[in-house]
Amino acid sequence: MTLPLSATAASATPSTDSMASTAPTRPAPPPGTPDATVVTRRRPVVSGSDQQGRRARNKADKQARILAAAESLLGEVGYERMTTAEVAKRANVAAGTVFQYAPTKAELLMMVVEHEWRDLVDDHLPDDAGDGGVREHVLRLLEPFAQQARDYPENAMVVGREVLFGAPGPYREKVVALVAGLEDAIAALLVAAGGDAERSVVAAGLIVSGGVLELNRTRTGRAEVESVARRLGDLVDVAVRGAGV
Repeated sequence: MTLPLSATAASATPSTDSMASTAPTRPAPPPGTPDATVVTRRRPVVSGSDQQGRRARNKADKQARILAAAESLLGEVGYERMTTAEVAKRANVAAGTVFQYAPTKAELLMMVVEHEWRDLVDDHLPDDAGDGGVREHVLRLLEPFAQQARDYPENAMVVGREVLFGAPGPYREKVVALVAGLEDAIAALLVAAGGDAERSVVAAGLIVSGGVLELNRTRTGRAEVESVARRLGDLVDVAVRGAGV
């Protein structure tokens, strides 16, 4: 018996239902198992102390770059021609970032001065301060500051002004503290050489404040920078005698 063509085709071609029923199926994952097709990315866990350490390092790096930029520009063009915009450009930071570390141009100068003067104030006094050598020892303590005044007269004038009359600021206060430390070192040197304790303190203050005043006199045109060292020597002579050495 011959089947109709339509019936033959129908019997020879499997239905889509039968194909679907015979296709292999993937078992469903157990409940709670994440779908393998979903890619999840987890951020590395950073502790609070690590974040604080990273911020501190970034801050220190920026401050170091700002300090180096200001220091080089002060040496190249001087205080008056230095701009905070140029400092920011050379330090590779935003202009506003400079003011986060030094809110004024004067404070930027004081940042540099504090960095340079920190090692100039010597608290270790020589053992042979007496026997008529106290004048030389005092001048030796002051020589680095006098040398800076000779090398960078314009900057030295501004430093003298800021130390005496500058607006309060964190770096200015540090510089003033360094000046006070220098006075203490000179007073101790005078006492070690046989000077009266109270008069030695007054004499040390006279030497240091007189030196700063001389720098300020150069700013106003009443003295030449070249004469500061000589006048400082005269101040030391008067102060040493006044201390009773």
